[in-house]
Amino acid sequence: MKKIIFLTSLFLLVFGVVCAQTVSRTMYQQIALDPAHTGDIADFVTASSPEHTENYVFEVTANGVTRSSLDYNAQYLRIAMFMGTAFAIADQTIYPNAWAIGSTINLSLTYVPTGETATKDVVIPTGTAPFILNEDDTWIGIPPFPVVVEEYTLTVNSNYPGAAIWKDGVDTAQVTPYTFDPAEAGIYTVVMDYVTWTPEDYVYAAEADEMVNFMGVMTPDVPVIYDLAEGTVYEWDNPAEINIMWGPGQITPDSYEINWNDEGWVAHVSPVLEFVTPELDTGDYSFAVRGVIVDPAGAKSYTKARINSRSIVSNVASPKGTSDFAITNFSVIVTVVDYEIDPGVPAPIDPETDVTIVGDGFVGGNLITGGLTPVPNPTFVATSEGILQLFGTGIVTVTFDFDPAVEWFLYLDGGVWVVIEGPLSTYDVTVDLGAKDGGLEFKSGSGGMPTLPVELSSFSAVLTAQKFVELTWISESETNMLGYRVYRSETQIPSEAALITPVMIPATNTSSTQVYNLLDEEVSSGNTYYYWLEAADYGHSEMFGPQYVEIAADVTPELPVQSVMSNAYPNPFKANSNTNIDVSVKAGENGTVTIYNVLGQVVQTYKIGEGNHNLKWNGHDNRGNTCGSGIYFYKLSTPSKNQTKKMVIVK
Repeated sequence: MKKIIFLTSLFLLVFGVVCAQTVSRTMYQQIALDPAHTGDIADFVTASSPEHTENYVFEVTANGVTRSSLDYNAQYLRIAMFMGTAFAIADQTIYPNAWAIGSTINLSLTYVPTGETATKDVVIPTGTAPFILNEDDTWIGIPPFPVVVEEYTLTVNSNYPGAAIWKDGVDTAQVTPYTFDPAEAGIYTVVMDYVTWTPEDYVYAAEADEMVNFMGVMTPDVPVIYDLAEGTVYEWDNPAEINIMWGPGQITPDSYEINWNDEGWVAHVSPVLEFVTPELDTGDYSFAVRGVIVDPAGAKSYTKARINSRSIVSNVASPKGTSDFAITNFSVIVTVVDYEIDPGVPAPIDPETDVTIVGDGFVGGNLITGGLTPVPNPTFVATSEGILQLFGTGIVTVTFDFDPAVEWFLYLDGGVWVVIEGPLSTYDVTVDLGAKDGGLEFKSGSGGMPTLPVELSSFSAVLTAQKFVELTWISESETNMLGYRVYRSETQIPSEAALITPVMIPATNTSSTQVYNLLDEEVSSGNTYYYWLEAADYGHSEMFGPQYVEIAADVTPELPVQSVMSNAYPNPFKANSNTNIDVSVKAGENGTVTIYNVLGQVVQTYKIGEGNHNLKWNGHDNRGNTCGSGIYFYKLSTPSKNQTKKMVIVK
């Protein structure tokens, strides 16, 4: 005990220093041979840390990822001695994810000379430092395993005429039934007409020091049941089926018989080695399977797996033989879940939205209102949103009913927003739940197109002194934008507008205020022109406008005679909404509108030229951050005018 305490203290001291330099955790699992083993652990674990004992293959599986000492050097995986104690050592650095506290990792240790393997499950303890599993949790019983020496008498029976016993290649003149004397060690051969034994020899040792092979026994091996360990407990929300699969031993039988839940043995008629259970509710269940050889007689070759019984019978003339059966017992616990949304029943999402979900495999759903995915356009206002948890299988139809109708509806499909433009009073979405459960995130509301990643604060058209039209628009933020196009028409009908920017005006895609200008010189006096601005991203676009300019014949364009700024409206206004500021700048001047907080710090700035402008401020600063509620000042500055006013943001 003092040795263990000393080792533990030493490890913690050393590993504490290591942990100060790395976030990885290292496991130290003390290992020992079976107490019945006559050898010493040091005879087999021959390397000293940090080397690895080549006699062993060490594998560690965590979160479904397996790492082996065959693929990684001893720095990460090793079986080694440290201060007279044997350890299995693993470093989590080679795994894609850290070992979660409380999770279980599986250790597998194979002794190369014999191929023997042992496994062990380890629960990751609390903390961030390396951890040692020693005296109270030693891995006892690693390979090589102790040899069980057994003396026995072997009897071969056959009612097939002419079966003879040969020893060391010589006919013994003995026929079956024949009992071997344990003292008569040698190589025995059973010779029968029309039957081939593959291989034909059986090594029988007077004092057996290892498992022996007897080739030619006509009984099939015990089948192997896959992925359904004894004592497995399934916990489900609803009754369900289980697919139980198995495979043969080293002898493949002609067919199989199964016994489901102790209801009796029946023939398995399917060529697929699989049994599908009924839908299982809470209860205890069992499944057994055995192999059958219908006609073991005749000129056939059979190969027998290892044998550990005291007598072996060759029923050559029997009509059939059956193996011992493989059996597994398991349990099912079905917990009934109360769902917020029942199949086919309208459920309120909010006072203005109902949802109805139907589908043959749909059992119920819930609504999640947290952790939602934002949309790029902040001018879109969601009136209904959430994530529907859908439990069940197969195809379901989700019907949304809106009262009143909504301007936009959108939902996530493969991580991409699918946007439907309204007005909509109802909309259906089809969801494939596959084999088990799924989800649907949705939003509905009004405002700008939800996925358009631009926010404009101003779009204006002004007649210049040269009788051209100058277009100006101001964006407060842009994300993943392609750019802008401008359209012009002599009517107010958008479909009659012509594109006047054949080359798209590229966006800057910055979070700060950007001012864009375009001069339209292809205009003539005596006409009125209407302009639309199209803002486009990689999958959508949105139109702004129209703005119009009337060009009178031979009349000097009217520009403001003085610079002036009107009161903001609405004022006060709510956070995350807009207020409008009308500004006029007289001919020949340029100006700036600056917004300050009560500390005199600049919040937002707009640069404007001569003419009339309508500025929109959404309560964000020039970095895109939302301003808090309170008093703000806005100031117009031109060569001829300085004017300051006050506005208020409320919650």
